[in-house]
Amino acid sequence: MFAFLAAHRRELFPDELFADLFAAGRGRPSVPVEVVASVLVLQTLHGLSDREAVEALTFDLRWKAACGLAVTDAGFHPTT
Repeated sequence: MFAFLAAHRRELFPDELFADLFAAGRGRPSVPVEVVASVLVLQTLHGLSDREAVEALTFDLRWKAACGLAVTDAGFHPTT
């Protein structure tokens, strides 16, 4: 699943599909749709809480690769 998401997340979760949920110009910049959607898929597959999923994204290189984050990128707040 990690390799599949790394290769296909942009095709699976195009920005246009979620445009209504991510209003531009309001508040802080949004976490990219493909990252949020990939985290939700992995979170569900692994049966993790929001906090556990963000921790996995922050520290597990497989999660970072699947979600398109660089090794040095931090995760995001669990309430995002």
